[in-house]
Amino acid sequence: MFINITRNETSFIQSVNSTANSSSANFTFINSTGQLADTSSIESDGKYIFRFNISGLVAEIVNFTWYQANTSNVVNVTRNITLANITSNFTSAGGVVDDYVWVNLNGFIAENYTAYVSFPRVYRIYYYMNGTPAEPNMTRFTAECNSARNNTPCYVLTSNSTLIYLSGFSGAAAGNDTKAPELSVQSPSGTYTSSNISLNFTVGDNVALDSCWYKLNSGSNVSLGNCRNITFIAASGSNTVIAGANDSSGNANHSTVTFTYSAPSSSSPSSSSSSSSSGGASSTPAKNRTEEKVQEMPEVNVTQNKTEEPVIQCLNVTSLALVNGLCVTYNSTCDVPAGATIVGECPAVRMEEGGNAEVIAVLAGIAVVAVVAYLSVRTKPHHTKIKGKKFKVSS
Repeated sequence: MFINITRNETSFIQSVNSTANSSSANFTFINSTGQLADTSSIESDGKYIFRFNISGLVAEIVNFTWYQANTSNVVNVTRNITLANITSNFTSAGGVVDDYVWVNLNGFIAENYTAYVSFPRVYRIYYYMNGTPAEPNMTRFTAECNSARNNTPCYVLTSNSTLIYLSGFSGAAAGNDTKAPELSVQSPSGTYTSSNISLNFTVGDNVALDSCWYKLNSGSNVSLGNCRNITFIAASGSNTVIAGANDSSGNANHSTVTFTYSAPSSSSPSSSSSSSSSGGASSTPAKNRTEEKVQEMPEVNVTQNKTEEPVIQCLNVTSLALVNGLCVTYNSTCDVPAGATIVGECPAVRMEEGGNAEVIAVLAGIAVVAVVAYLSVRTKPHHTKIKGKKFKVSS
């Protein structure tokens, strides 16, 4: 809409209204109380608002004074803008352009006013535009307005609209965010021997993150406040964890990783360890201990018969024995005659009156020589051969 402005305020307002209606836009002239202004009594220092409504999109020139107005210039309000540059900027931002408006004041108001645009939907990506409608320059902003609405350019979201505050016109554009959050999981990965597993991930969004969560195996989603990394307890074996994020526009993304928890095997004590831990007592059976003794003794060859007869095996140790009242030394236990008594030392002898000799054993300490007898079962009459000497074994 192109509006020629003259010093006749009433005529100027009527022209603005007429031109706006022909362009499918409603024009409203509002005073400082928010009511329709009286065009017949305009105050030069009063605060006024020009409001243009184009199919629910509202663009306003807010709180200007009439004495600042230059009514010799043209005010242009339009949506006839070349979209190529707008579209490419929204695409680069991860969104699509949905609505826009251009208000070219052409010097009608130079300063001390607020440029305001209200889009009838909730949008997440915002641009301020200047230049010309044919070649608009785009500047993205992401600041939310403070309570005074003076940190322009900024935005305010309501339940069903997007309010844009600018430091001045030419125009504004808004659109939806279509890009999902970017998410990357660094761990877990591979195999672990501890069930305490760290979930480490990075996440970001072109507009604003709304929430993060994770899911372990077949469990439920667990929220992650402030999209923080955490540690969880894994199940034994293969595990699957999903990390996800949603942005403020409802776009979502997730990443799935698998890992393995292999619990360390518990070590059982060996038989040798059990022996040493039981106070040194050997767990070797008695039969085995006998075999070990035999291995340490001199070689002995034994011939057995079919009848069960005891077989005496010998020790090559010096032995003392009493034979017919005499103390005799032998080099082997097998050399000691049957019926002789093995002693630790020879006893003292004293003669009694009448010529009878009586042996009195005075032992300082008789040490019993350990004689180990090993019995074997033989299957036929036999002789025992010990160191080249042959003895018949009697039962």
